[in-house]
Amino acid sequence: MMTTPRRRRALVATYGVLAVVGLVTTAYFNRQPLPEGTSYLEGWFANNASTSAAIDLIVMFVAASIFMVGDARRSHVRWPWLYVVFAIPLAIAFTFPLYLAIRSARSGSARIAEDAPQDQPDGRQRTLSS
Repeated sequence: MMTTPRRRRALVATYGVLAVVGLVTTAYFNRQPLPEGTSYLEGWFANNASTSAAIDLIVMFVAASIFMVGDARRSHVRWPWLYVVFAIPLAIAFTFPLYLAIRSARSGSARIAEDAPQDQPDGRQRTLSS
């Protein structure tokens, strides 16, 4: 499916907003004091609801990491491992939408470059129809 530049910009902006929301909200809650005698990791598995959310997040982190590293070359996104590494101290809710925003922005510029007319061997400029 070919997206228009307007749709692509909207998609990049949406992913950008999600990345900011993911960074700000997780940073806020990660900085809140824990009940005395409770570790951060214990909070992840304190009850059935938090255990379910933690496992959901861990599985999502692994799947998103595999996707980002595998997809980066095809999508012309550099340094995919940085998104994985920074997801640990920051949040996958930040780094994955950021990756998707950069991927979407780059895929648009790559398509534009691929679709641009190029010179033929005889020196004539190739058009999209030739």
